Amino acid sequence: MLRAMPFSRKLRPATSGKRVVWYFPKDVDGPKVVAALEQGGFSVVQKSGNPANQALPTNAIWVGDNVTLDQAKFVALTLIRAGVEIKALRRLRNGQGDRATVIEVGSDASLQSAPPLTAEDVSKLNQLPQRT
Repeated sequence: MLRAMPFSRKLRPATSGKRVVWYFPKDVDGPKVVAALEQGGFSVVQKSGNPANQALPTNAIWVGDNVTLDQAKFVALTLIRAGVEIKALRRLRNGQGDRATVIEVGSDASLQSAPPLTAEDVSKLNQLPQRT
C-alpha cells in the first residue's frame, strides 16, 4: 500500500543549509510570517521596503531565476498554511546574477482586491509568471 508523504515534506526543497528568504515586514502581519518561515526551515532576513506598503498585509512572493518551482511552491504553501493570504507567486523582474537565488516575501498594492491563492492553486502551478 502506498503512503502519501506529509504535505510539507513532499515539497521541501532539497538543499544543504537553510534557504534565505528576504521578508519586507508589515505591521499588520504581526509575527506570523517570520514564525511560519522559520518553522518551514528558512532563514529570514528582514529588509526595508516601500513605506507606502507598510500598512498592507503580505500578499506576494517573488523568486530569482535559480529558485526552483518546488522551492517557490514550498514557500507559498508554508505561508498559506499559516493563514497568510498569498495572491501572487512569480519570478523577479530581474532574477539573474546575485538575485538568482533570492526569495522575497512582501506586498504588492495592485493585488489588494485579487483573490488569494489556495493550496490547490499553488500545487497545480507548472511554471511561475514573470513580475510585470
